[in-house]
Amino acid sequence: MKRILTYAALAALALISSSCAKSRLEQMQLAKDVDIKCTPEVLEIVSGKIPATVSVTCPKGYFHPKATMDVTPVLVYEGGEIEGRLLQYQGDKVKDNYKTVSSQGATITEKLSFPYKPGCEKAHLELRSVIHYKDKSYPVDPIKVADGCLATYMLADLDGVYEFKPDGYQPILYRTTEGRILYDVNSDRVNQEQFETNSMVNYKNSLDYLKEDERTTIKGTQIVAYASPEGGKDYNAKLSDKRADTAQKALDKVAGDVEFTGTEVKSVGQDWDGFQEAVSKSNIEDKDLILRVLSMYSDPAVRESEIRNLSQIYSEINKKV
Repeated sequence: MKRILTYAALAALALISSSCAKSRLEQMQLAKDVDIKCTPEVLEIVSGKIPATVSVTCPKGYFHPKATMDVTPVLVYEGGEIEGRLLQYQGDKVKDNYKTVSSQGATITEKLSFPYKPGCEKAHLELRSVIHYKDKSYPVDPIKVADGCLATYMLADLDGVYEFKPDGYQPILYRTTEGRILYDVNSDRVNQEQFETNSMVNYKNSLDYLKEDERTTIKGTQIVAYASPEGGKDYNAKLSDKRADTAQKALDKVAGDVEFTGTEVKSVGQDWDGFQEAVSKSNIEDKDLILRVLSMYSDPAVRESEIRNLSQIYSEINKKV
């Protein structure tokens, strides 16, 4: 009689335990007290994708400690549906690698993203879940968490002609500063008064500005030396070379502690172009005759000879040019 009672008690205990487990699983299936929020509440298409953030708050005693749950987010629209990534959760006593949901209550947040397909403008997001306990599965009714799908940016008209007015902004400004040294005839010596001309004073001021402004750098420096046409080609070539050397020393004197890198020094020799420009700007009475000689002959020696033949004019050139 005692053994029968013991079996009966065990059967009753098993029945009660099974009933409690089933009751808790039924509670999970119903998901009545589960709070689900979606951001945004109305979905929106952004750069060809439909993002959403879903937060699920489970109350205390909701999630069975020995159960697991598979949740599939699904975007349902006219003509089809798009499944999101599978979300898997487990109770406190399950030894697996899913996200654990405490039986004491928990909030789970998941970021979702769906690719846009034509027709998704009219869609809703729902969660489809299945509970697994021992060897059985318990499906949960789909839960809708968001409605609609805004496609405002896709309605923009990309046709037409768009005119943009340049703002004139330049990220880098380039500025050229020139200092000019004038030499006496047939001389390569830099006179002291040349350092006091407006040209050299302005050049020195520009260098001083470079010292104070850290945003400004020197990109390049060039020294170009010339000689006036009289005196012969070979003589003027040597004179031009000497002037290049003295100009370099003058630059070092004016620059002080400003450092130059990659200074380019050019010795041009006879400066016929400069001579022609000076004659054009002068008030010499017969300057047209001189310019005609320059245009008729390209050989430097012939040019110099023809101009020297104009003795009266040549004297005036020495005084005014």
